[in-house]
Amino acid sequence: MKLITVTLNPAIDVTLMCDQIDFDKVGRVHTEIREAGGKGVNVSRVAKKFGADGYCFALMGRENTPEYLNLLNDTAGEFISAQIEGRIRENLTIRSDDKCVKLNRMGAVAGSADLYNLLESIKSVLLKGDLVAVSGSIPLGVNEDMLTDFCLKIKEAGGKVLLDTESIGIENIKKIKPFAIKPNLHEFAKLIGVAILSPLKISEEMLNLHNEGVENILLTLGERGMKALCSGEIFDVDGVKVDVKSNVCAGDSTLAGFCIGLIRGLDIADCVRLSCACGTATVMVEGSGVCDEASAMEIFEKISLKKG
Repeated sequence: MKLITVTLNPAIDVTLMCDQIDFDKVGRVHTEIREAGGKGVNVSRVAKKFGADGYCFALMGRENTPEYLNLLNDTAGEFISAQIEGRIRENLTIRSDDKCVKLNRMGAVAGSADLYNLLESIKSVLLKGDLVAVSGSIPLGVNEDMLTDFCLKIKEAGGKVLLDTESIGIENIKKIKPFAIKPNLHEFAKLIGVAILSPLKISEEMLNLHNEGVENILLTLGERGMKALCSGEIFDVDGVKVDVKSNVCAGDSTLAGFCIGLIRGLDIADCVRLSCACGTATVMVEGSGVCDEASAMEIFEKISLKKG
């Protein structure tokens, strides 16, 4: 078993630190940080820290692919990009003291032919039982039905599909019947169409989805830990209090930890614990950094869980 990640809409994350943010006034940038971003790419970055075998696939606008690859600097393992016309989008974060403005720019436009080419590349390395994590948003030109069909074809080829995306709604999730989904509480509520979720309601809705064919659900709850449904059992995982430096990449690290546990042959409860440990360890890292194995395993030993 190996891990394959798919990022259909990567980004170059640009952080601008300036002296002020005020409308109609000139702000001066004193620090600029450019980083290679993308949810699936982040999953692969964590997996590489653990020495997990796998591939990282991304659909990328060819105009600034060289810059992206230079920024990524071989941190995501075996990286394979499918080139399309246009540019990789840039996500801008403008910070000044306690003010922050975030702007996500539009990127390259993709189409069904681009998805087909990417799918064929994935199938060339895919073996039955491999984990295929499809994460993040979709580019312009790709819609939910196209992404659903893409995931179904991965399943037909023998891959176990793990979803971490808001681009697929509840009906298509039931159609795909993914091996796993990884929403946070807000995303889960939006997915099932319920504004407020009690612990009992969460368990009920998890079981409903499991009965519809979703094998594993990893529901992240921030500092409160996570709730998971795996192998038909519900687990409540207590959060570990740590010094939080950044929430960026925490969810991606959570998904990566679960995959790493499966690849290492851990029992399902320890896969859940490692999932939570990786997410927790990543919030201790500045910016868009991800956890390393040592820090994650230190937290792993502190994590307790009980069956819900």
